[in-house]
Amino acid sequence: MAGEKLRILGSYFPDFAEWLKKSAQLAPDYVRLVEKRLDELPDTAIRKACEKLLLDGDIVRWQKLPMAIYALAKRYLTRIEAAKWKAVADGTETDACRLCHDTGYVNILHPETVAETLRTRQLPAFPYEAVVTCTCVKGQLILERNRMAPPDRRRNLCPYDEHRHILREIGTLPMPQYRSLLGGEAMIVRRKGGPKEIVQELARQTRIEF
Repeated sequence: MAGEKLRILGSYFPDFAEWLKKSAQLAPDYVRLVEKRLDELPDTAIRKACEKLLLDGDIVRWQKLPMAIYALAKRYLTRIEAAKWKAVADGTETDACRLCHDTGYVNILHPETVAETLRTRQLPAFPYEAVVTCTCVKGQLILERNRMAPPDRRRNLCPYDEHRHILREIGTLPMPQYRSLLGGEAMIVRRKGGPKEIVQELARQTRIEF
């Protein structure tokens, strides 16, 4: 069965997908090799490369298609990096992604705490936060590398979803953000235990499955 990156190619080139079904049995080593190379790249770059090939109308033999897409995707990523450095030289804004400022990570209010705040109509005793990966190229690359890491080294990461997550506002304390969810009318939940117990609970709460 083809990997996710080869399935992306198949979604753009249906005839390639049919050819790949046969090749997976006749030439499994070839399929594993091209999958390994494509796994180095984020989905966005691969999709951009597929779109460019379709627009250009270039004819590529199916067995050469994966590496042709790989080369186009690499050039796409190189252009993004070059544009960033040109902006640095020109003294203009350098962040390619305004959401994560090219870090690949986005800070959000903790989803479980947000849900509990909305359910109970009470402010949390501690303003929990969380980090998700950005939707940009760098964020996707972080997700891909995490997916390919050994099981014992994988982190519990998920991509940012504007419909599920609330961005952590820069320059604003978390508690006012939780208060704004309730229209400013809420009471702080008083929990038993001192600072040590609160920190322990924070550590436990932040290791959730998204």
